[in-house]
Amino acid sequence: MEPATGFVIVAGERIAVDLPVITFRDAGGFDASAKHRWFRPDERLPSRPAAGCDTTNRFSARRVEGFDPTSADSVRQHVDLFVLHYDVAITSSNCFRVLQDLRGLSVHFLLDVDGTLYQTADLAVRARHAGAANDRSIGIEIAHPGAHATEEAAGRSLDTETGALVPPRRLEPPPGGPFRPDRPGFVTGRVHGGLLYQHDFTAAQYATLAQLIAEMERALGIPARAPRTVDGSVRTDALSGEELAAFSGVIGHFHVSRGKVDPGPAFDWERVLPGPRGAVP
Repeated sequence: MEPATGFVIVAGERIAVDLPVITFRDAGGFDASAKHRWFRPDERLPSRPAAGCDTTNRFSARRVEGFDPTSADSVRQHVDLFVLHYDVAITSSNCFRVLQDLRGLSVHFLLDVDGTLYQTADLAVRARHAGAANDRSIGIEIAHPGAHATEEAAGRSLDTETGALVPPRRLEPPPGGPFRPDRPGFVTGRVHGGLLYQHDFTAAQYATLAQLIAEMERALGIPARAPRTVDGSVRTDALSGEELAAFSGVIGHFHVSRGKVDPGPAFDWERVLPGPRGAVP
């Protein structure tokens, strides 16, 4: 079978990648540059910036000395982090509604429960998704109900009889469901030392994300590696400012901020990262 080849948009240029992508230029895509509320197109975005934002636009220019937003080569030179989030929205359409219409935030990619990948913004722009890492990173929101402090809270997103994800009431889920976590039951683990309960991601999400990480390394030079401890396990704490500045590769939101725990303890890093598992400073 021929591999499915698509494109990502970098500095206005279409860069071929070996996986299908629905971009903001495509029918059925999500466009973070829209000046209206996506699901209520008759309503313009707020005239005042959202809290902590410097413009009413959902993204802005990267604040990196020497960065050229019209050059894909400049993206390869200056952008060296790929940040993984879960969206606590369960579907990508609901995630985009929250980011675009309500919160004044943005992210470059959305990954739906069925494995569909959406690009919402040019990879050359500075999206608002990971604080201190925004100027040198690309971000992805993975559709997922999130990690929680109790089993009861974690269980609210699943049908108790079928084990399938319960979609949000506002929007229809992708066709082809029901969708189930790849591993049944809860996965427990600690992030920043705190115990969390979480359902797994879907098999389709892992497959798409593994390929996307490989393509980000091939096309943009972002290393397919994560911060690891001396025993080879992926770190589950925030990097210091010096560590973050020195690291290039794939990180979770919790590596950037102690106030965040995504992608959570259920996320199986080894399914999406190739190669040896040795320590990475």
